[in-house]
Amino acid sequence: MNENKLQQALLDIVMAKAGNDWAKYQIPAPVFTTMQGELVSYDIDKLMVCCRFPVLSEQLNSYGKMQGGVISAAIDNVVGTLSMLVGPPSVTRTAEVKYINEIDENLDFVYVTATFSGQKKNFLYFNAKVESQDGRIVYAKSKFTNWIFA
Repeated sequence: MNENKLQQALLDIVMAKAGNDWAKYQIPAPVFTTMQGELVSYDIDKLMVCCRFPVLSEQLNSYGKMQGGVISAAIDNVVGTLSMLVGPPSVTRTAEVKYINEIDENLDFVYVTATFSGQKKNFLYFNAKVESQDGRIVYAKSKFTNWIFA
């Protein structure tokens, strides 16, 4: 499925889930667009979303490596997308990111995959990883907790 059809299919699911409230939300999020994120795949049954992000020169630190905050923002974008599929409106409460390998300026893209791990009261729990396209190199792993505000 091409990217536009994939994004529309995901948007249709979010819109159906949100009912009349969907028009209140900016989908995709402006920060996702600014970071030039692209939806790669999603699986409603496995509660998983994967997106890719280019490694842009303006996201690099002084050593030519992708800055940690940018990596965290990429993860937060994918977790946020998944959160719209699995629960009521929520925002990030805590984020724990473990950086494993540097993301070099010569890399074209990183792939972020988020999975839903459960809900307890007003909290949604997610795991995510940042990796190379072939999955051979893991750059970061994370655990997110979202707070349901609606």
